[in-house]
Amino acid sequence: MEGVDLSFANSLRRTLLAEVPTMAIDLVEVQANTSSLADEFIAHRLGLIPLNSKNVDDVSYTRDCEYCEQYCEHCSVTLDLHARCTGDEIMK
Repeated sequence: MEGVDLSFANSLRRTLLAEVPTMAIDLVEVQANTSSLADEFIAHRLGLIPLNSKNVDDVSYTRDCEYCEQYCEHCSVTLDLHARCTGDEIMK
């Protein structure tokens, strides 16, 4: 954008971001962590990953779910991460 006021550009950006359906990692359960990184640090970093939210409108909010008390397939998505570093090189 060129030739527009910075406050207008920022308000347009905020409006566009607010209207895009999103999904975020909210709960992380670590089974085994042998790295030097704390579980909380890893959980925080996972929360920063942008997720494909193509069908996010089909998922209910956990607090509004009429099928369960905590988490079910109607109000949550389960992702499994299995990673292992077997050498000194950086994982790709």
